[in-house]
Amino acid sequence: MEQALEVGGAVQQPTRFDFAALAGLSGQVEDISALVPGRTGGGVRLESLLAAVQPHPEATYLTVESADGSFSASVPLSAVVDSGVVL
Repeated sequence: MEQALEVGGAVQQPTRFDFAALAGLSGQVEDISALVPGRTGGGVRLESLLAAVQPHPEATYLTVESADGSFSASVPLSAVVDSGVVL
């Protein structure tokens, strides 16, 4: 099964992003090591992902969960919206 990032919850456009869809978003970071020392590869800025799904105004937290459900974490959206990068 192809890996994908699913975005749902309090958003206007719940979306499933495969690698090609993520790579097609604006806000690409070609060299992630400039933002996350020790990491290699690229990523996309969180604000570009959020622009695509259009969070509802009442959405105040971002929750991430692993595909197998063994990990989850929530952070205030305001703390990560300007600096977050999806790797």
